[in-house]
Amino acid sequence: MKTLFAFLLMTLASPCFAADLTGNWAVKDSLPDGTFRTTYFDLKQEGERVSGTIRVTQFYYKNDGRRERAAREI
Repeated sequence: MKTLFAFLLMTLASPCFAADLTGNWAVKDSLPDGTFRTTYFDLKQEGERVSGTIRVTQFYYKNDGRRERAAREI
């Protein structure tokens, strides 16, 4: 969940900065038991659109750069 939050934060905050997120990134999170979890990002930025893949342990996520709004019930 932290990884998804970090990815969304980078995606949504990227227009605020002149930095380009294109590249391979590795994020190392410390766990309560003293071990680490490494998350790998392979990103490509084209303007405000960020696409790529995220790999965490055995999970693999693809992001095509589309922004979709979640349906909300009233």
